Amino acid sequence: MKRKKNTCHALEFAKQLDMGKPWIEDLKSCDEEFMRSYPRLKAKGFVRDENDVRSLSRTVFTVHRWLASKQCYSITEALAEDLFAMEDLSFPLDDMHLPFPCFYLDMEPFGEDLSSDPGSKLLGYYVMIEDVPYGDTVGSCCSVVTLALQENGEYTYGGAAFDFAPEHMEMSLNDTVSKLAQHIEDQKKHITRALLFAAYLSSAQPEVVENEAQKQFYRPSAKPKYSSMRKWDVGVRYMQEKQKYAQELTGDEASKAGPDGGTAQTGVPDGKAKRNPPKPHMRKAHWQTYRTGHGRTGKKIVWIPPLAVGMPKGRKQEHIPVVVREQKERRD
Repeated sequence: MKRKKNTCHALEFAKQLDMGKPWIEDLKSCDEEFMRSYPRLKAKGFVRDENDVRSLSRTVFTVHRWLASKQCYSITEALAEDLFAMEDLSFPLDDMHLPFPCFYLDMEPFGEDLSSDPGSKLLGYYVMIEDVPYGDTVGSCCSVVTLALQENGEYTYGGAAFDFAPEHMEMSLNDTVSKLAQHIEDQKKHITRALLFAAYLSSAQPEVVENEAQKQFYRPSAKPKYSSMRKWDVGVRYMQEKQKYAQELTGDEASKAGPDGGTAQTGVPDGKAKRNPPKPHMRKAHWQTYRTGHGRTGKKIVWIPPLAVGMPKGRKQEHIPVVVREQKERRD
């Protein structure tokens, strides 16, 4: 039986940008080539100034790097809700150890509109954090490209990149976002999300499994074909555990109610002061560093999910479980 043809916006956009030119392999050459084309690009309305030219160059370069591996991630709504709500952005950029130096995060299932471009639907993020060729040198580069779809069916993009100085890689996630978004405030939310997801993948216990449907017909190929894409599902068990967690909480609350719907009495002995339990609240998600190995010289960073504090009596105050990743890591 012939398989139904599938489409992927990340792949379709990449095919539009892929130029097959040798200069696209080197970031410096890519910048220089686009700068030479600046007058022509401006005349056709593709760019407004040199900053737009640089943004276009970095977008093309990033998407081209993604085509080399074609790795695509999908995140469950439950995990996205907790991960993207984080206020703790202390994860250090130089501790990013991604399974793939460039990947795409699919955000299309969330159906989100772009506030900066009414009528456009957010599709996803290309993320690149790796050492790349830059002329006669190699430089560290961090790039985030936001992909969206306009009402007329055309793609639009945004994002930012920074590079080349080793001290950049020693910055925290918060400093990185501030630097990347200092001139494009409307992209800050998207850059933050993309790098938070990259940090989650780099942490010690991300929950990642290969997409079962795509796994059936995945065939590695340098060609930009749908079957050559590899897909990963992130946070499936987390979603299930969170749903189960919510159901148990509802059951605990129901068991505390008396026959008339009021609160059941607790057996507090006469003359004993009743101790008020802590007010129920959620402790926010955060990064936790653990020292490991001989002499505790090593370290691993773990994403700690939100923690329910002040739970009903008898209920353990535990984090929602996480599991270790199942994907094979690649170190370039």
